[in-house]
Amino acid sequence: MFEQHTIVFGIGVSTGTAAAEVVKVLPAPGVDTSEPASEDPAADGQRVREAMASVAAALKDQAERSSAKARPILEATAQLA
Repeated sequence: MFEQHTIVFGIGVSTGTAAAEVVKVLPAPGVDTSEPASEDPAADGQRVREAMASVAAALKDQAERSSAKARPILEATAQLA
């Protein structure tokens, strides 16, 4: 089995270091240029908040069923949503 290793550098968010497996999802979603501009920003904002709450709930649910190694990652990601 062929394994490819890539070292990724960036700006850290803590004073420590970390090493872990990474899952990189490609390609990144694009922007739908055919979608019309918002006519009701408040309603669209509410729709986005509801979607984010749904994602957070799904991540929390997944965290409850995950391994001890994956659980804190999913819980932290849920807090970002």
